[in-house]
Amino acid sequence: MKKALKKSLIIMFSAVTLFLVVSALTNPTPDDYIKFDEAETGIQIPDNVRIATADFIFFSIYAPSPKDAADKYGAVHLGFMGHFFKMSDGQYDESFWKRFLK
Repeated sequence: MKKALKKSLIIMFSAVTLFLVVSALTNPTPDDYIKFDEAETGIQIPDNVRIATADFIFFSIYAPSPKDAADKYGAVHLGFMGHFFKMSDGQYDESFWKRFLK
């Protein structure tokens, strides 16, 4: 009984460790986000827009923001394992993630 429990714990620990390593290695970069945004919208990011980022090792958060506005953000995307997932509709609304983008 103890051997089976120990073996299952080792397998579970190995799987979680592998998942964390793969997600850290495939965490998208700001350049990946810029390419994704240009492919999605079909236009280049204007010069008056910056990309606000928050990097959490295993995932990242990206949002376009006007350079002259410190607290306004567009559509927020979560970058995880090389993919981007939309988190807001981009109405420059107050969002939970806003605290991490400063």
